[in-house]
Amino acid sequence: MPTTSPAASGRRGPDRATRATGRIPSADRLRGLAHPVRMRLLAALRADGPSTATALAHRLDLNSGATSYHLRQLATYGFIVEAAEMGNRRDRFWLIDPAQ
Repeated sequence: MPTTSPAASGRRGPDRATRATGRIPSADRLRGLAHPVRMRLLAALRADGPSTATALAHRLDLNSGATSYHLRQLATYGFIVEAAEMGNRRDRFWLIDPAQ
């Protein structure tokens, strides 16, 4: 029986079973790094520590909405996590996943 790659099947991101177990296969996980903005965001978080989407957008000269989207994608793929102890209801701080 032929297997289909996630790209060929049109799937965007990890499936429900993968999200439920918290284990993302390597090939799927690499998709999280496929956009150059995400690489820049990871580099900024590694260099400067936790930050908000607005602060990162300003620092990298990006649109804050797009920055927020890419941060959520990085979180979906397990590269970053929300820093719940920082910020408030309006400002979400993101940091590199300590489990990495």
